[in-house]
Amino acid sequence: MKRKLIFGLGALLLATSAIAQEVPPQVSVKVSAASAGKPLAVTVTIQFEEGLHGYQNPPSDPFENPVKISVTDKRFKLLKVTYPKGVSMTQEGSTKSSLVYMGKVDFPMQIQLPKKPGKYTIPLNIAYQQCSDRTCYPPSSASVKVQVTVK
Repeated sequence: MKRKLIFGLGALLLATSAIAQEVPPQVSVKVSAASAGKPLAVTVTIQFEEGLHGYQNPPSDPFENPVKISVTDKRFKLLKVTYPKGVSMTQEGSTKSSLVYMGKVDFPMQIQLPKKPGKYTIPLNIAYQQCSDRTCYPPSSASVKVQVTVK
């Protein structure tokens, strides 16, 4: 009976951890008018759940996995991403602070569009590692497809 109880608690802890990890940040995208051959202004907004945060890019420590946005289609070139300054936070049990993103964070960026007019789908990848004040979850990512009509 004792073994079953211990196994049951372990399974419950694993299930609780998995549920917490399954709450990814919400991602939304705002796009400006698209002109052939011109840079496209895009703003990616990430909303971290209350009590969770992601590491600033560039990170405070080389062991931190910062938020990183990339374009995954070679027809488009990521010209620039503006990563805002994070807020300082010290995790429980640590004496060192880190710069993190919490709540709603905007990431303005520019993407070079093809010279040919048409309808395009620009795939973006948002890599991040969410943490609470006590623990960090495994690094993860979210994919977003941006639909644009290039004139």
